[in-house]
Amino acid sequence: MTSTGKKNERTLNALAFPLIGTVIFVLDYLVAAIQYGGGSQAFPHATRFSWRHNYWCNLLAETSINGTPNPGVVAAMAGMLVLAATMICFWMVVPGQLSISNRVRSLVRITGVLSMLTGLLLFSGVHDTATMIASGLGVIASAGLLAGLYRSGLLIAFWMGMANLALVMLNNYFYYNPALIGLLPVLQKLTFGSFLFWICRICWSLMVRQIRKKDQ
Repeated sequence: MTSTGKKNERTLNALAFPLIGTVIFVLDYLVAAIQYGGGSQAFPHATRFSWRHNYWCNLLAETSINGTPNPGVVAAMAGMLVLAATMICFWMVVPGQLSISNRVRSLVRITGVLSMLTGLLLFSGVHDTATMIASGLGVIASAGLLAGLYRSGLLIAFWMGMANLALVMLNNYFYYNPALIGLLPVLQKLTFGSFLFWICRICWSLMVRQIRKKDQ
């Protein structure tokens, strides 16, 4: 195999990693939700995880909101580490496949990776601050990524990304609106799922483009 062929193979493997990581994370999420001891802010005495009322971060606590031990914390933490590795790989690899300047590429990589690393502080007692910082860094990284997607002709992924940014802003609006905050757990899951689907779509599109380039 030529050096170019080996480089293409490495690129394909790197782009496939976020797809695999996303599947593993979703499985960890489901296991953690099934094992969760119970309770939410709306119904603290509930005995199981509620897709309507619980947040992802509830699964990361050793003690469930209803006061019982949370066996799902192990799967939740494992999922968080898998997600971190997945997203770090995504932010490092994908910008290199897009038509953006070296300066913007570096900005996307740095802010994207820092956003994911800051997100790991959800384990700690600075959850709200970590969420705000990670979200801000993520918006910067996503803006640069969107520019690259547009310039690279990946217009479906571009518009999906725009929709994701709108969902992030909607999350913030719900969070600071007492009349709507009760709907935030559902919106959070919708946004999270939409984001994961987006990054998978980007990686898949770039893999297809790489394979076509290889066959030419």
